[in-house]
Amino acid sequence: MFVRSPWPLLTAVVVTVAVGIASFTTREARAPEPVVRPVQASGPAYVAIGDSFTAGGRIGALQPGGEDCLRSTRNYPSLVAKRLGYSLRDVSCFGASTKDVLEGDTGITPQVAAVNQKTSVVTVSIGGNDLGVYSTVFLTCVRASHPGGTGAPCSAQFDRKLRAKAVQVGLRVGEVLDEVRKRAPKARILVITYLSLMPTDLACAATPFSERDVLWFAGIENRLAEAITAAAKERNIDVLDAHGMSQDHHVCTGSKAWVNGPRPKPLDGILFHPNGKGERALAEAVADHLSDSTS
Repeated sequence: MFVRSPWPLLTAVVVTVAVGIASFTTREARAPEPVVRPVQASGPAYVAIGDSFTAGGRIGALQPGGEDCLRSTRNYPSLVAKRLGYSLRDVSCFGASTKDVLEGDTGITPQVAAVNQKTSVVTVSIGGNDLGVYSTVFLTCVRASHPGGTGAPCSAQFDRKLRAKAVQVGLRVGEVLDEVRKRAPKARILVITYLSLMPTDLACAATPFSERDVLWFAGIENRLAEAITAAAKERNIDVLDAHGMSQDHHVCTGSKAWVNGPRPKPLDGILFHPNGKGERALAEAVADHLSDSTS
């Protein structure tokens, strides 16, 4: 078993979280509306709703007007819009929850405000921050559960809480979908689950927890995908199973990985978030799905 000190990774995670908090503080002062210029004004209106897994972070350059939400010009909404000729309003934002999508916050417009009767296509990828998987749980696990450890302190602390909370996440995602459909009853809606981060078999040098907690975290990712999928299926809304299609592209797959480990390459996204390959893979899958559904 590979063993390494958790402290460099912990420092990196804390810095990432700090960047996110700073972005919200700046956003309140500078950017009351998280809507950027359309990618192509003449195409069908496309709205992208989501959090940091959609926004992408610093994969290449950031979108004009998207600096505070860390929206990349190479995230999957941008790539989909370019390929299909859509007019994009990307309102995805680092740290967003379903509450931010529906209600906004001080100085922050709700993401659903970008959707109206002229909207033709909406992609939705949200819910991870409601469950706390990629913020509270992940950060706490890094502190408590060290690579090479034999226990499962993270699982012991969070498993029961997350089992109950997953139901609420499904309900909240359903509320987002209901509001989107209400605002754009004729729009094509596509729900997208999250790319897989952790392996389901063995830990590796890129995993930040004990092996038992790595496998537990992979199970939580699957539970989140199931809750999001169920909310969409209950409403007869299509789902792109990004979680399923990325099972062989988690942090332990080296050059095949669609997500970053603890040390991302420069301008290739945020640690433990989609990298450029991941955003391109998502874009290809989303574009193919939308093309097939309208052909």
